[in-house]
Amino acid sequence: MPEGAVLSVRDLHVEFPTDDGVVKAVDGVSFDVHENEVLGIVGESGSGKSTLGRLVLRLIEPTAGSIYFKGRNLLSASRSEMRRLRRDMQIIFQDPFGSLDPRLRVEDIINEPLVIHERMNQEALAEEYIEGRELYVSILGNDRLRVFPFREVIFGEIPEGQPKFSTFKAKWDDAYRKRWGIQNIFANPLPDGTSQRIAKICRAVYRALRIHGYGRIDLRVTPEGEIVILEANPNPNLEREDEFAQSAMKAGLSYPRMIQRILTLALTATH
Repeated sequence: MPEGAVLSVRDLHVEFPTDDGVVKAVDGVSFDVHENEVLGIVGESGSGKSTLGRLVLRLIEPTAGSIYFKGRNLLSASRSEMRRLRRDMQIIFQDPFGSLDPRLRVEDIINEPLVIHERMNQEALAEEYIEGRELYVSILGNDRLRVFPFREVIFGEIPEGQPKFSTFKAKWDDAYRKRWGIQNIFANPLPDGTSQRIAKICRAVYRALRIHGYGRIDLRVTPEGEIVILEANPNPNLEREDEFAQSAMKAGLSYPRMIQRILTLALTATH
């Protein structure tokens, strides 16, 4: 690492498998940033600028290369170490509405995580409630991905205006589910084009996180039509009555064939 560099990146690469082959999103990027320096990265839309930022923070794992921050090799850091290191590294994405809350001042946005860490005096996770329909999207495959029919959770008896989200009791407590009219069903019709957008986004999430074999993407569709990813589950429940198996069978894949297909994908995956 060059002397005095706060951030040093060398020969950074990341590749994503797609239905049309491998895409080299970042291909051999190197740079240094010293204290009090500002580095501008310029490129056309889709050239990998945002992907590069995610790689530096290890929100995406690189295929090859090295990243040093204040002399620390980030690629050898554990998950807990990366969480601590990210307190000193932040990313603001190109879309300000995806990065900044228009209801808050910039000062408050920056101060919020600092206050949370100070108050909790430990690792803390801050979450935001997203109003909207909650859908579960099951995906099967390694390179060629098959998206199964969507499932949806319905909160039938929860009063209007009250938050609706899937807690542990909402998922597993039968008495609680009956009381509040909570049901898991195949998704009700969505506005034109929304299903295609959801499938495209979920495939991209699946590939970006390098999920293999099978997985489930949980999301919400807001009243304005925005698609918000809640969770990517690389190991969802495979019981016959659960979401993944129900979606697979709805698509015409029997339960035994589904299990066999998952085993075959695991045995043939290239890591």
